[in-house]
Amino acid sequence: MAGWMTSAVISAHLDQAAANSRGVCTRMSWAAGSAGASAGYVKIAKVTPASPAQRWPVLISGGVHARELAPPDALVSFVEKLLAAYAASSPLVYPSWTSPVDAVTYSSFTISWPQVQSVVERLDLYVAPLVNADGRDFVLGTPADPADKDLRRMWRKNRRPPPAGSTGDSCTGVDINRNFSILWDYTTAYLPAVVALAPDAGVAASQDPCDFESYAGPAAESEPETQNLAGLMRSQNISFYLDVHSYGRHVLYPWGIETNQSTVVTQNFANPAWDHKRDGSAPAATAYAEYIPASTGAAMDAMAKRMCDFIQSKAGGADPTARSRSVYTSRQSGLLYPNTVVTGSSNDYCFSRWFTAASAGAPISPVMAFTVEAGGDVKLGGSNDEGGFAPHYVNFYPKIEREIHAALWGFLTAVAAVNFAPPEAPPAPGGSTCFIAGAAYGDGTHPDVLFLRDVRDRQLGASAAGRAFGAGLTAVYSRLSPPAAAWLTRRPWAAAAVRDFLLHPLVAVLRRVSALAEGRPRVRSVLLTLAFIIALAAPVILAVLVALLARA
Repeated sequence: MAGWMTSAVISAHLDQAAANSRGVCTRMSWAAGSAGASAGYVKIAKVTPASPAQRWPVLISGGVHARELAPPDALVSFVEKLLAAYAASSPLVYPSWTSPVDAVTYSSFTISWPQVQSVVERLDLYVAPLVNADGRDFVLGTPADPADKDLRRMWRKNRRPPPAGSTGDSCTGVDINRNFSILWDYTTAYLPAVVALAPDAGVAASQDPCDFESYAGPAAESEPETQNLAGLMRSQNISFYLDVHSYGRHVLYPWGIETNQSTVVTQNFANPAWDHKRDGSAPAATAYAEYIPASTGAAMDAMAKRMCDFIQSKAGGADPTARSRSVYTSRQSGLLYPNTVVTGSSNDYCFSRWFTAASAGAPISPVMAFTVEAGGDVKLGGSNDEGGFAPHYVNFYPKIEREIHAALWGFLTAVAAVNFAPPEAPPAPGGSTCFIAGAAYGDGTHPDVLFLRDVRDRQLGASAAGRAFGAGLTAVYSRLSPPAAAWLTRRPWAAAAVRDFLLHPLVAVLRRVSALAEGRPRVRSVLLTLAFIIALAAPVILAVLVALLARA
């Protein structure tokens, strides 16, 4: 490939890949965008006597945002390399690459034949390299007016015609990654104060058709590109999803709509009781956070870290400079930007299907979803600037392509090693409720109870010290609090005393500490840990002092 591929060239490459690998690669088409372009996708799967009876359906997509040029090309080359290695029954060797800019060498790495074989023979793999074909063709097209060059270069949306009465170049198009059916109507979902900040903060979406970046469209799934991707997720019951974007060196997982918590199942995107109350990722009086099963959150974090490790160890290699430029971080999507959340994204929508299907009485197999933001970022330092959305095809793209491939191998080989799981509902919270506080207040949803739970399960977790303390606190609390709560429930006077003389002062102190360190999660975690320790130690210290005074 000599340069960035248009949708027609990508389509031709997928045609050829399918023609060269009959019985393994199947060419699939889907609806064209408003301007008429579509690249479609391929299914890669080979059933053998050793194949499992049921296989994980896996979807990989790219090119959702038009200006992000590297992911579609990298996904096309991944398909071609995977199929060639499988046809040859051979390992896949990535040669070393030396940067033309500063002669730093990135080591060669190898994907073994059993790993190649497992991906093809144990998975139903769908790859859609270019979701937003119209948008990409616009970016790569030649402007009639040279003044439009920057407009095309930075174009992000699709090419939906502007609504009647809207004029200006930016009034065309919808941001596909704000158009999926997951809190798409953010004006209803969030606090008015959070909605008022959109799209620059609060919610990173817009209702303005002329917003250059983040117009969410006239309705959820209004766009053919969104319908194509969401429809494939639903029709094939996709269980593992990876969407490749650029840039920033991150591997992200849900939720993007809120910060995560694993104790209050009623705090979820489908619960209308929280409409106009969700606060985004910023701390607020409602202390809303999105429910995710603790085991699922831990599993997605582990998978994201695996992809990061593959990128650094394989694509980075042995050279210290190369490795330092191959460091990707794993994190929850909603924590990527301070006080900002993303609605209507493909990542969150795919994951949300696990919950909505179970609620509808038709559960599906467990779902996991991820986003890779590939390529260097100038904010990481000058030597980490790799050209942003349009990296130089010779100087930087080969490095980014290797990183995307390494992430894909880390992802796919892990999925292929896991036996298929039958449909099941997401697990409900267990062993992590606030028994004593709930009994003392007589209401498990009292704001003070929710705040204490949020401190324990979320705020303390931002530092190593906080996580260690929180784990110990939870272990002791889970053992002692159920009988204590039962005792308090039978004695209202004792419950009132615990509430008024212990919990009220404790909550007041912790709220003050939390507010003072707002925006500095690690500092807040350490300060809350110290405040907890002092609060727990105070009665012991007081008892010792009383005893000493009595003896004197």
